Amino acid sequence: MAPKRKDGAQKEPTGREKKKQKMNAARTIAVQSVSFSENAQAGPSSNSGLNGLPSAIDVEKFAEARAFEINAMHSAMKNA
Repeated sequence: MAPKRKDGAQKEPTGREKKKQKMNAARTIAVQSVSFSENAQAGPSSNSGLNGLPSAIDVEKFAEARAFEINAMHSAMKNA
C-alpha cells in the first residue's frame, strides 16, 4: 500500500489536533498581572476568626476592581 502522507510531514493540524487546541483555548481564562502596592500586606492564613473583616462590602467598588476577571470569566463561559 502507498503511504497516505508524503514524507510523513504534517503541515496542517488534523481535525483532532484542531479540536484539542480549541478546547485548551476555551479552558484558558485570561488573568491580570498582579501589582503590589506599598501598603499591601499579606496576613496570616491561620487566622480562624473574622477579626479585621468589614461587616459589609461595597458591591459596585468590588465589581469595578474585579472587572477584568469578571469579563474574562464571561468570555470563557461563552467559549466553552
